Amino acid sequence: MNQEPVGSARYTHTRQPGNSLPGVYKLLNLLILWLLLSSITAVAQVSGVAFRDYNRDGQRATAGAKEPGIGGLLVLAYVDGASQPLSTTTADDGTFGFAANEIAAGKLVRLEFTPDNTLFSYDAPALTGTSVQFVQAPTSAVLYGLSDPADYCQAVPQLAIPIYYQGAVQTTNNALVTFATTASGQPTIPADQPDAVGTGTDMGAVWASAWQRQSGKLVSLSLLKRHAALGPLGLGGIYLTDPTAATSTAYFDAGQYLTLAAPADLTALSARTLPQSFSNISVDAAAFALVGKVGFGGATFTPREDRLWVINAYEKTLVSIAVGSPVKSAGLITPANFTSYPIPQTNTSKGENRPWAVTYYQGKLYVGIVNDASISRSRTDLQACVYAFDLATNTFDPTPVITVPLAYRKGWATVGTPSLGEYWEPWSDTWTDFSTNTLISTTTPGLNRVVRPQPILASIAFDAEGAMILGLMDRTGHQTGRNQPAPIETLPTPLTVYSGYPGGDLLRAALVNDTYFLEIDGAAGANTGTGTMNGQGPGDPNFPADIGGEFYGNDNYLTQNEETFTGSLMSNGSLGNLYATLYNPLTTWSAGSAVFDLYTGQVKRRYEIYSDPFSTTASPLYTRPRTTFGVANGTGQLTPLCDAVASEIGNRAWIDINGNGVQDPAETPLPGLNVAIYTASGQWIASTTTDQNGLYRFRTGNGLSLSLNTPYYIVAGYGQSNLQYKLANKTLNVGLRNYNLTGWNLGTGINATLNDSDAFTLSGSNTPLDGLPVMPFVLTVPGQTINTLDIGVQDAGPCNNVATCIPISGRRVR
Repeated sequence: MNQEPVGSARYTHTRQPGNSLPGVYKLLNLLILWLLLSSITAVAQVSGVAFRDYNRDGQRATAGAKEPGIGGLLVLAYVDGASQPLSTTTADDGTFGFAANEIAAGKLVRLEFTPDNTLFSYDAPALTGTSVQFVQAPTSAVLYGLSDPADYCQAVPQLAIPIYYQGAVQTTNNALVTFATTASGQPTIPADQPDAVGTGTDMGAVWASAWQRQSGKLVSLSLLKRHAALGPLGLGGIYLTDPTAATSTAYFDAGQYLTLAAPADLTALSARTLPQSFSNISVDAAAFALVGKVGFGGATFTPREDRLWVINAYEKTLVSIAVGSPVKSAGLITPANFTSYPIPQTNTSKGENRPWAVTYYQGKLYVGIVNDASISRSRTDLQACVYAFDLATNTFDPTPVITVPLAYRKGWATVGTPSLGEYWEPWSDTWTDFSTNTLISTTTPGLNRVVRPQPILASIAFDAEGAMILGLMDRTGHQTGRNQPAPIETLPTPLTVYSGYPGGDLLRAALVNDTYFLEIDGAAGANTGTGTMNGQGPGDPNFPADIGGEFYGNDNYLTQNEETFTGSLMSNGSLGNLYATLYNPLTTWSAGSAVFDLYTGQVKRRYEIYSDPFSTTASPLYTRPRTTFGVANGTGQLTPLCDAVASEIGNRAWIDINGNGVQDPAETPLPGLNVAIYTASGQWIASTTTDQNGLYRFRTGNGLSLSLNTPYYIVAGYGQSNLQYKLANKTLNVGLRNYNLTGWNLGTGINATLNDSDAFTLSGSNTPLDGLPVMPFVLTVPGQTINTLDIGVQDAGPCNNVATCIPISGRRVR
């Protein structure tokens, strides 16, 4: 069976704004479906389930980190003695079954799963069975697992996150830190505290990061943030971090190859003057109006990891940067490595479309934009859209996957002041449009809060049920700082200083029948969250009096009802929870993270990454430290540092009794066959032996390393020992019997490349492998599994003379 190229994702998603199936009817429908499927399975003679094996352990998880079934897969059953196969399709929950009147008890069956055509999706390890399996009826234990390498993560990875400091870059500032996904509470001892892996001098302010598993490098992108310094590479700076060595270095300046700001804006930004001491203030007016409009937004890798995908906020494009895997040196980066794709635009008469989020999920990239309503100046025109980018064709679907109106009442940006930040507002660069209230009035200068929630769709995450979680970051959190003057003030003595209070929000959209439905009143699909009817989320648009609610209702400080989300979401299929950044996760003037239950909205734990209480208690007031940003978007994107998943190569050897080159159901496996991996030049790498079922497996790791995009051969009957192949008569000797290769590439049906033999005798090769039975393969994606290389043989009689059974005329290939 040859490895076939994989195509684009099979899923298409649309949205009908304002509609959501009532939860009780969804639950009823699910119950009816379950009963029907249970009855089918109960009477089925051959049955099982196809599912997403996120953690690649060969077993299906139904609780915790759920591993959902895969619906819509064609399953063929070739029954011994029947001329035509039976067929069925997996149900929505992945189950399938063939009834007793279709397959009699005792019959041998070859099952074929037509693979899911999601890009980068492959058979999971063979513990679950591959796309071709052999069973005897009756059985209900058939498992077929599919896995996308991007979904894998070890049980407790480290999370990387940027921290921001006000003023000029400082060597001692921890600009990038890591902590475990299990971290909880306030760090009290060094072992609890996050580990620094990059300083301000190394990289300055960054927001987005992308983790390249194969190289163990974290790629981070510069962020324009008022009062925070850019790193040594400026607005286009891209930086590399080695978490193991706890070092960060400048990689290259993408501003050499991309237009990230207008020339006048670059000139203004080059004149920024930020104080060296945190005790001094900065106006930084040049950055105020450009936040979210220039430089980079989000970033991600796809499973191939050879291209970094980033958002160019200024040109409103998705950019592919061919950085290589592992990342190539900066000197090899040229203009030819950059390709830009315009992001679809909508409602341009109402405002500018501001892109930021980009996320990979099941073969596609998902890009988030917000129409900022800066032209109409009406909050009713604010909306967020998500567009799908097809990696097979490198094109955007012009129709949004989901469109979210943002005129709903979302909750306070600061507690006790309902008029300040209850709603999303159009983007503004005018200070007088911002709302303020007094924090401390008995001092000179006085201290004020400042709010104006301006939406940025900064994060997009998905759960095992296919639901989409949207993370809306407040732009004001990057336009303001901690105890800093207004951008219209002049130094040295401002009248008032302000602390920014952002008011971000989390939204959940359930996937029902390939359509996304936004949460209503705190419920999404069949799931109900923690903020039902609390007046802080979308309500039913068909009922104007509906007060609304929110699914993730615990994104607040203590019992106070302000919105404390600061923009970053992270969900991974293997981890099973939703991770989010918050300000004041446990105490005031701090920032950190919270772990939410994806399906109930409950908070499981919180973690404080930094705390800066001295900004309000030090004296004198005017010189209070302004070290961190306090609550004003003090952290960036959460990125899990997941291990690289192992690749797997192998499949089955069998005795082709009728010589037709097809693995017929009743034909027996061939155990004891020596199988080896060689380079194309004939160097031995590894050996194994087929088991009692004729299966063989090679798994990278534990000493076995295979390079990407490099040709290799599986060689049958050869290795460093147990040389079973005799060159003189081109036969295999296994278990004192001789075998000849059967015909290759003679498969049948729609899965012909899955049920045939792939072994052939190599000829005309100027290598030591010439004349040997081989099967070529190439790994093109990290973590790829190729369980499609089969060896068919025909019995050539016994080998009665032990001496002649030894391949004397053969040679060792090393």
